[in-house]
Amino acid sequence: MTTKAKLGLDPVCGMSVDEDRTPHKLLHDGELYLFCAAGCKTAFEADPERFLSGGEATSAHMSVPSSPLVSISLGPVVETPPKTPLEPPPGASRLDAPVHGMHCASCVAAIETHVSALSGVSRASVNFATERLSVDYDPAQLSLDEIDASVRSAGPYQLVRASGDKTVEDQAEELREREHASLRLRMVVAVALSTAIMTLSMLSAATLGLTPASKGVLLLALTTPVLFWCGLGFLQGFVAGMRSLSFNMDSLVAIGTGAAYGYSAASLFLPSLVDATSGGGALYFDTTAMIITLVLVGKFLEGRAK
Repeated sequence: MTTKAKLGLDPVCGMSVDEDRTPHKLLHDGELYLFCAAGCKTAFEADPERFLSGGEATSAHMSVPSSPLVSISLGPVVETPPKTPLEPPPGASRLDAPVHGMHCASCVAAIETHVSALSGVSRASVNFATERLSVDYDPAQLSLDEIDASVRSAGPYQLVRASGDKTVEDQAEELREREHASLRLRMVVAVALSTAIMTLSMLSAATLGLTPASKGVLLLALTTPVLFWCGLGFLQGFVAGMRSLSFNMDSLVAIGTGAAYGYSAASLFLPSLVDATSGGGALYFDTTAMIITLVLVGKFLEGRAK
């Protein structure tokens, strides 16, 4: 025969509590109250009337201690003002146009910093999700060409503008399609070459019927197009970032792959400059190729999603 559970409601959080199981109980004004956790009991003891006078347990501004160490405050609902003002300041014009070439949040910061520094700009913000730049500026002090030049100086970016019979949106879509087609080709080539590089790297030179030096030269020959053609966009982004002293994802990829490639080439041709073994220094051509390939695959999928 089973005994029916004696259930009560926690006056703080409103949860159902089994009287026989909970150790958190309190007698107040001759009535027994049950609590789901010590935190609820502590809150009730501090101010019982708060939870007994009007259903505080379900109000939006209640603080609910779920445990002695964790407290969840729902707080009042506050609307966040939009990032972009509804209207530009008096006398100012607003430019809202796509920006081509952004890859990460650092790109957003670089563009906003460069454009905001222009004389006549009262506000500049970039939305990475929509790839658009919004600028409030004084047309008497600043032209669209100067804003475009500032965007280009920030890195491998360009302000998309109407051309001929094509609208801004048509131009932006054409640039996206062109970039996506180029990215797809570079990704396919990188995957094919990286597969060959990884296979060769896992096999010994004797198995391949080659000397260690000739195997290294073969890996170098296969890795070079992966880095300097498939990964050309990363290298260009890194160079552009160096000119403006700003760093982004392109910088990270270029430095990492370039270091691995350079060290491997030095180990192959100038072993005396590195910690070389009898068969030459360690080679990291496979690392260079795989980093480029994996990032390209990620960029391709991101482009598809957008």
